[in-house]
Amino acid sequence: MIFLYSPVLWLLLRRPTVALAASALVYALSRRFGWNLHAYPAGEWPLNPFAWQFLFVLAAWCGLGLPRTVQNLIHSRPALILAAAYLALSLAMVTALFFPRASGYVPTWLADAIYPIDKTDLDPARFAHVLALAAVAVHFVPQDWAALQSRGLRPLIRCGQHLVEIFCVGVFLTFAAQSIFVEVADTIPVHLLAAALGIAIMSALAQFIAWFEPLAAGTRPRAAVGA
Repeated sequence: MIFLYSPVLWLLLRRPTVALAASALVYALSRRFGWNLHAYPAGEWPLNPFAWQFLFVLAAWCGLGLPRTVQNLIHSRPALILAAAYLALSLAMVTALFFPRASGYVPTWLADAIYPIDKTDLDPARFAHVLALAAVAVHFVPQDWAALQSRGLRPLIRCGQHLVEIFCVGVFLTFAAQSIFVEVADTIPVHLLAAALGIAIMSALAQFIAWFEPLAAGTRPRAAVGA
């Protein structure tokens, strides 16, 4: 799939809307006809590139600058209310299903409509969750927010600057945490501890990469964000 990056980038820079539409079409067709790549020795890719490419192309399309009509729509109050309601409903539903006594409050038809959430093929519910988070974020985190230059958010920014490396480490940490849940305990305190340790490890790794990369390239390290 790497060889497709250059033409997609070329099209994004010249016809971004066409590139986004083509990406959306590939996503829809991959879900409709079950397109995926085979994995050795058997099975398929756990993250279907035909489906997940849509999320990355959409992010690149947004990074090139949104049209004024789209910006107005995202910053509108109805969009904020809809996104916040979706996130609140998702949180309430997941929390209720986690506890057997509370699961009865979730309508069966709603649970059946959403679950199981398909991670391999980027389920629409998962995709909508990303869009809802982004819509809420743009309302409360302006580009010139002073806190973005603070030391407290520096680990988060570093993780974003080294997204691929942190993603790979996150996959390993996910398997490690799952092993702990199965072999040790599957309780809320253990989940919270695992999440805290995972964030700390990824933040430390991102900071190390930011420090080490200039040394490996033979240049002086860049000034840290907020320094």
